[in-house]
Amino acid sequence: MHISSPRIVSQRSRYKCVIRDSSDFNGVAWTIEYDVRDSLKRGGGPFGSNNWQTIDLPFSKFVATKYADTLTGESLDKSQIWAIQLVLSKYAYDGKLNRNFRPGEMELLVQSVSTY
Repeated sequence: MHISSPRIVSQRSRYKCVIRDSSDFNGVAWTIEYDVRDSLKRGGGPFGSNNWQTIDLPFSKFVATKYADTLTGESLDKSQIWAIQLVLSKYAYDGKLNRNFRPGEMELLVQSVSTY
């Protein structure tokens, strides 16, 4: 099972996708980092067909985290997905910084999010 997420246009290059299999917002967050190319500066405007990117995120690659610290011994319950978040974060995992983070304005256009 995968999240084909997102079909996006962005000017930032590293995001996180976070899914939660519990209604506990402070519980385990299943996280994967992914890079996108800078597609807002290309010709044709943000909605040009060459600007949209589809990112495939296999559930098997998501990492159990709590407040960006990795956890072990957790199992993702794919039958209980409560939330999907697209995140731009200063932090990667375990206190390390996102090497591509820049403070300031950002724009992320999402055309679709789906699972298969």
